[in-house]
Parts: sequence; structure tokens; C-alpha cells
Amino acid sequence: RAREPAPEPAPAPAPEPTEAPQPTAEPLPQPEPTAVLPPRTCADDPRLCTPAPEPTIGGPLT
Repeated sequence: RAREPAPEPAPAPAPEPTEAPQPTAEPLPQPEPTAVLPPRTCADDPRLCTPAPEPTIGGPLT
């Protein structure tokens, strides 16, 4: 019974400190790219795609 509790406490404290710093740095860079994707997409923001086709449609129509 003395050999079982020995190997358990050793591997447990190792993965804990390694996983803690990882999730803290992941959530930070995630919110940045997520906010840049929607505004950069024409499907999400019709105003971004409107300025481009406006001059093209106004020329041939006139």
C-alpha cells in the first residue's frame, strides 16, 4: 500500500502547474483574432463591401 500513494502524488503535481500557465495565455490571443475576423468579412459587414462595388456600379450605370 505504501508504493501506490507514492507514484500518484508525484505525477499529479507535475501536470497541474504546466496546464495552468497554458490556458491563461490562450484566452488572451483568442479574443483579438475573433474581433478582427467579423469586421474584415464582407458577409458580416455589408458596409465594407459597399464602398468597393459602389464606384464600379456607378460608372457603367451612368
